[in-house]
Order: sequence, then structure tokens, then C-alpha cells
Amino acid sequence: MLLDNDYWHDATAFHNRRRLEPMSLIIPKLSTSLPPRPEFPAFTAPYLCASTPYDGMDFDTYPHRHGWIVHHQDKQCHVLCPPDICLNSFAPDDWLRRRAHHRAHRSVAPMLSREDGFPITAASKAAFLQSWLFFGTIHEVSRKCSLSINVQAEFLVDEGRNVSTAALNGLSGRWFASLDSARVGDKVFMKKILIVTRKIALLMGEEIQDREGRKPVFQYTPNEGRALTAIDILLRELVLHLMLHIASPTFTCTESDGWRSGYIWLSVKNEFGREGTRDLVDAAADLEARGWCKSETDFLERRDPDLLPLSSTLDRPRAMDHSNCDVHECCAYQVVEETYKTAHTDGCDLGLQSSCSFVRVSADDLVEILAQDQVPVVVITEDLQVQVVSGEDHPYIAFSHVCEYLEFQSPNIRQRGLTSSTLRGRRSRKPHRQRVAKMSTPSSPRLRCSSSSCSRG
Repeated sequence: MLLDNDYWHDATAFHNRRRLEPMSLIIPKLSTSLPPRPEFPAFTAPYLCASTPYDGMDFDTYPHRHGWIVHHQDKQCHVLCPPDICLNSFAPDDWLRRRAHHRAHRSVAPMLSREDGFPITAASKAAFLQSWLFFGTIHEVSRKCSLSINVQAEFLVDEGRNVSTAALNGLSGRWFASLDSARVGDKVFMKKILIVTRKIALLMGEEIQDREGRKPVFQYTPNEGRALTAIDILLRELVLHLMLHIASPTFTCTESDGWRSGYIWLSVKNEFGREGTRDLVDAAADLEARGWCKSETDFLERRDPDLLPLSSTLDRPRAMDHSNCDVHECCAYQVVEETYKTAHTDGCDLGLQSSCSFVRVSADDLVEILAQDQVPVVVITEDLQVQVVSGEDHPYIAFSHVCEYLEFQSPNIRQRGLTSSTLRGRRSRKPHRQRVAKMSTPSSPRLRCSSSSCSRG
């Protein structure tokens, strides 16, 4: 996520309003006519705690009020230490040793137990965590931020049967906008929010039976996994809220404080997956049914366990057939040179008598520029003419190795050139000064660019 200027900080306005408006934490839109982009893809999960909803009372003592015992507590010993473990003896960039130490000392079962001695099941734990860490957290942080919110009305859908994460989008900014000036960028207040965030990170860590085998204690249904994933999204909203404090003009920090965006994430980052992540989706069935390739799901699973469940909430409306793909290679998006046709604009006749022809530059002009030891570039003029000119007279941007890629991957580059209809299609766009791009042309020798000489312009 990027910080943009959709919401901006103005010092004078801050003093007048006694608070700051939050910056947007989403990628800027290309057009104001487009709907706002969400911070996270929204999805629904079952309302598991309908029989034991959050009671709206003290957050920390909620487990005791409902007969639960929490066996692992967060002891934040040093700035960069994650919940319930000390990593202070390792440098922040010593990832291998930090990860190995974390793995060797991470918490093992039991994480929770019942005061009445009843055994804990995956269903009961998921319902308890949803009530406490999802609804309870929203109540608690909203209270701390003085945000008036009807949690049931905003998050329950389908006549109360399901929970929607749609209202989580922008919640970090709503919390921030509700603060008075004294709490904006105040590290004492930020610490209170961080404590809640770290509690979620600790209790949402995958519960394992032992450190050696790392076998999970519980196996959840996909619906229970979605409910737990909603809690993980809420954790990230808390992190974004703290980032807004860091970006405020009233925030000050020294190196010894450790209050940086990186520190916040290190404080809550889980190296070994969240509870329910393994059971959220069946990568081979659910994701592939949504149009994902086996190679994509395999990459996501190896890259970061959190990416797989989050990806399962995304639609692939223009997905291709991946039945011939495997975990090593995607075959669906490969170009078959024998059948490939250059893309034309709508309405262009692709028959033999088509008036749409390939656009070429003058080979003589190209040779002349090369003879002068200059870099030829191709420009598309205002009247949609293609010319080859000297790079000495026109600024350009060159991408290293693009020409090599074309040389090896596209032996018949003539089939992929610009067409006159493609250029005519540009007329609908706003006129712009000459667009300059370095490229090889079908009617001329292919240009070869080196990694060091492609920085001119």
C-alpha cells in the first residue's frame, strides 16, 4: 500500500481543527470517475459467535468473564522483539538467525484452555477468537479513539448470519480522524494501540503441538479459516493506523525510541503463519477453480503463507485455461508463434484485403543515425506518424535487455508490430507531446542494447 495525497496534512488546519485528517493508504486512482480502491479485498465469513457475542465490557478481562484461560501473554522486552519472545541479541537484519531462534523458542500448545475443563475444539476456538479479537478489538480501539461505531450494523450482513470485512476498509483512517490533537502522534497513546495489536499477533499465531514437528493443533473448516483471516485483516488495519501517527507532523522519534513503520511490523510479524491459514483454501481446488495457475499458487505458498488465503478472495474474471499447467510452468499465457495475430483495434478488418497495414520506419533514416554513432529512437507524432530520430534531440527512456528479449522470444517480430489501426485508436486519447520510445522495427535490423549503455536520455 502506498501513502498518497488524497488526504493530506496541513499544519495550520491542524491547529484550527485540533486534529489531523488521515492520509489515504491505498494506491491512487487513475481517474476520479472510478470507484475508490479498497485497502483490502472484502469478503464474508460466518458469524460464529452469535451465541456468545462480545459483551462490550473490558477488553482484557473478556476471556475470564466467559470461562477462558489465556496461557501465553505478551512480554515486550525490547523494541524489536515480537510477542512472547526475545530477539534482542540478534541484529534486525540478521534474518536467518532471528528466524531460527524464533522457531526454536516459539510458543507451543496449549494457547488456551477452559475453566470448566471442557476440551477446546477448532470450532469453539474460532468462535471465541472472533468474538474477542475481532468484535472486541473493534469495540476497544474505537473506544480509545473516541469513534462512535455500531459494530453489529456495519459488520453483520445476510440478516446477521455472516460477517463482512468491507467496513474494515478505511477503519484505520476513521479511528485517526476521531482523535483529538493531544493523541495524534503521541507515543503513549500509540503504545496502547500497539499492545492490542501485539495481543492479536500472539494469539493468532498458529498453535503447534511441538516445535520439532510443528504440527498444528487444530484443523479448521474453510469457513472458520475465513473468520480467522478477518481477524488478520483487522490486525493490519491497526498497523496502518499506527503508520498514520508516524506520518503526522506532530510525531517525533529518536533512534532509541524505535518508533518506525518497520518497527511496528516487526513487532507483530509472524514468521510461521496465522491460525487457520492452512485450512482457509485448498490451493489445488479453490484457487484453481477461480482461475489461478498451479505455478501461481505454488509460488504464493512458498513465498508467504499469508498470501495464499488473501489471494483466495480475489476474482480472476479474465482467467484462462490452466489445465495443462504445472507447478513449474504456466502454459496458458504462452504465445504460439504459428497462430499469433497482432492485436488490432475494434472494427479493424483482419482479412487479406484489410486496409490496416503494419507501420514501419524508414530504414535509410535508421542507417543514417547509426552511421553517426547516435542512438535511434522511434517517435509517434501528434498526427500519428511514426518517425525514427536521433536520441540526441529527443529524450527517451530505455529498458535494459528488452531488445535481447525480443531477439530470442520473437523471431517473427513482424507479426507483433504496430498497425495503422492501432495508431488510429490513439485518437481518442488526450493529445500529448511526442511520445518517445526506443524500440526495434520490423523493416530494419534489430537494435541490441547493452545493460550499461541503455541509460542515455
